[in-house]
Amino acid sequence: MNYDNCAVVYVASQRRYVQEAATSASSVRRLGGKLRVYLKISDPAFVSEDERGLFDIIQPLRAAKGSHIDKASFLEGVAESRVLFLDSDTYVAGHLDDAFNLLTRFDLACAHAPSRLRPVNETRPFDGIPSAFVEVNTGVIFARNTERMRSFFREWVTVHDEVVGFVAKAEAVETEIKASVGGQDQWTAIRQWADQNLSASERTAYNRAVRSGDADTMKLAVAAVAASRGTPVQPGPKQRPHSPGCGQAVERSTAGVGVRPLRDRAVGGASGAPCGRGIARSEVVS
Repeated sequence: MNYDNCAVVYVASQRRYVQEAATSASSVRRLGGKLRVYLKISDPAFVSEDERGLFDIIQPLRAAKGSHIDKASFLEGVAESRVLFLDSDTYVAGHLDDAFNLLTRFDLACAHAPSRLRPVNETRPFDGIPSAFVEVNTGVIFARNTERMRSFFREWVTVHDEVVGFVAKAEAVETEIKASVGGQDQWTAIRQWADQNLSASERTAYNRAVRSGDADTMKLAVAAVAASRGTPVQPGPKQRPHSPGCGQAVERSTAGVGVRPLRDRAVGGASGAPCGRGIARSEVVS
């Protein structure tokens, strides 16, 4: 394969990532053919003169956040119709013909990630998602360079930002709830007490409340369990209005995109599950 109309893209927001990308690009160069290599960077000064020769095109990384979500812009400004995004810490050990050929039939091609989001010792499903459902490895992404896919990745960024903002708020609520019952130790004791003393229907109602995504509902549920146990609860500040659900945002992000692996896992870690995930540890486990 001569890799006609194919490209490899790296995204780097720090000098050390440029160094890694240069090593990876040298492995790509061994493939020969017409494969064009791009580097998108937040600061041109990160690239040395010697490294510049490994890349055909160096482009500015617009609106860089300095995080993994920057990679979602890899199709922007690329001329080729079949594109491979590579994380900087990769090394191409063999030909890429078969993977690029997948793009004659599919919009996107990815491999399963080598790890799972939920901890190995976590017994309950991660927000209702079975443990058999793995993430995709976003360090190696083959994609058609179409407006449909560029729109998909732009929406990916939007949804990512919404979910990150929601999780930050949910974690703040969790911290506030723990403080209201006397800290982490008291919080753990309340969960253990609830697990041993609540009926099955009470546990179901409690778990539904703390999964609701509504801060006031969560606080009321925890306060009720704490009161049943006899734990004093300190009132907290009035909660601001609840933000839109992340599950709804993720569902919106995947609409109309014929990519099966990402249909339910569109944000590199976010799912269409109920938005209580930021405080899922509040649940009664059993």
